[in-house]
Amino acid sequence: MADLLKLKPKPDKTMTVVAIDSIKQKSLGSAGLVTVKVMDQLTQVEMQIVQSKDQVVILAMDWIQKYKAVIDMNEERIIFRVDGRKFTIKLVSDVQASK
Repeated sequence: MADLLKLKPKPDKTMTVVAIDSIKQKSLGSAGLVTVKVMDQLTQVEMQIVQSKDQVVILAMDWIQKYKAVIDMNEERIIFRVDGRKFTIKLVSDVQASK
């Protein structure tokens, strides 16, 4: 996905990440502060690039905390706030997305 987005990792700024499968891996590096559009709202995140066969972006705790995001699994949505505006987006599981 980094290639698709033309992001170049800075190998001197790596970190160890733990994915959902509990496997630790070292990131390929930081892409720096990257602007991510969620709905119609631009947000920023310090992006780490990891090796993956899937084209996914995972929002980490720093993004969740910065934008006061609430992940509501019962309603399958994420609610977050930027500059006092509230946004609600529907969650799409990987299983649904690949159908």
